[in-house]
Amino acid sequence: MKKMLCLLLAVVLAAGLLACSGEPTVGKKKGLHAGFGQADITPELGVPLGGGAEGRFADGVNDALLVSCLAFQEGEDVLLLYSFDAVHSLQNWTDELRARVSIATGVKAESIMVTATNTHAAPELNHSGENVAQVYRDKYMAGAVEAARAAIADMDKATLSMGSVTTEKMAFVRHYEMIDGTYAGEEFGDLTVGIRDYVSDNDPQMRLVKIHREDEKKADILLCNWQVRPCFTGGAEETKISADFVGAARSEVKAQSGMELFYVQGAAGNQDGFSQIEADTNGLDNVGYGKALAKYAMDAVDSLTPVTGTGIRVVSRDVTCTVNREGTDPDTQKKAKDVVDLWQTTGSLEIANALAREYEIRSVYEASAILDRANRTNETETVHLDVATVGGIAFAYAPFELFADTGAYLKEKSPYGENTVIATMANGNWGCFPSKFAYQYGSNEGYNALFTAGVAENMANEFISMLEEAQTPVQTEE
Repeated sequence: MKKMLCLLLAVVLAAGLLACSGEPTVGKKKGLHAGFGQADITPELGVPLGGGAEGRFADGVNDALLVSCLAFQEGEDVLLLYSFDAVHSLQNWTDELRARVSIATGVKAESIMVTATNTHAAPELNHSGENVAQVYRDKYMAGAVEAARAAIADMDKATLSMGSVTTEKMAFVRHYEMIDGTYAGEEFGDLTVGIRDYVSDNDPQMRLVKIHREDEKKADILLCNWQVRPCFTGGAEETKISADFVGAARSEVKAQSGMELFYVQGAAGNQDGFSQIEADTNGLDNVGYGKALAKYAMDAVDSLTPVTGTGIRVVSRDVTCTVNREGTDPDTQKKAKDVVDLWQTTGSLEIANALAREYEIRSVYEASAILDRANRTNETETVHLDVATVGGIAFAYAPFELFADTGAYLKEKSPYGENTVIATMANGNWGCFPSKFAYQYGSNEGYNALFTAGVAENMANEFISMLEEAQTPVQTEE
């Protein structure tokens, strides 16, 4: 990982992709300092939108897409945390961003963390047609540099406080046990049978970090760690760019309190913000949901507990994961290719899914997953994990989605206790890492998974080990 970042730094410098002026913008500061910066990364119209409902191209803007940067510094150690209004983060985009921002600011590349809010109404970063991705990539990178410079310039001596609030009727697990004993969800099973209960409990805990600066002219920053997919504005028929409920919550918090909201997407791999069981929550739109989220956050601010502890630290680890080879035999591969080809030719999920079912493949998405797994020549892949600590607060950066129950387990077992923030879709995207049970009951996340069952639980335990390591004093040479 470090070799790759060094190579990218050299390439960015050699190609002159970024104009650097003068010395690095960070020096040395006594005590904890924090700053906030933001930039507009709204794309031009016509870009393909991501989030699962393919074939959508932006023809309007509901609200702007932003990149927010939160800068921390103590002594010579600096940490930059990003939150992009994006569907996901990609490894190659993250590597380039770290290289560009490192050159522009002097911050070490490995001390730069990138997350996505997971709005389903933002550009598809993987799209390759007509250089759309590259055009937007340039704006994305420029926004990252602009936000970082603004955050560093905004730094002032800061104190931290943290806590959590229990929400009601704000989240639900979108997988169900049916009345006939089967299981169902959006893309698997039969929802018409009748729902008995949710497969597992949701995680209603919103974690909050307030960053207060000594300079009264500088706004406080409220970090919100919440686990629901922002997909109110990402439906198949919706073609407007939007930050979804995250944008609405940001606007509401600033209007009502003057604080800047920094959103961190948590373990929302199977958790949504509306319910098929609780009928009274179905009417919320992205703005209504964002305002409700903001109210919970603002009502809890005064009850947060001051955080003790000093220092900034980053712990990284590479973990080997076993590729799921289910369905990669030649006959199934051929059928999967037929399904995907039909989808690409017709542009119709309905037509392609009909062929998939004829082939006993559960969906177009499973067909795509089969081809992805079959095309991987290695039996294992290496997944990179990062943990960053600021004082007594720890951030676990996962380059994948986690189910809510796995996230709750990680937070419960973390040595940092309540002061643990889980950031998913961070520094890359390996897809969804469902819990073991999801493989057993046949969820679409299970049958689409790149890796074998148990990967999510293994990752949670790796993070717990890394968090323990982060608490261990660094040994310095005499």
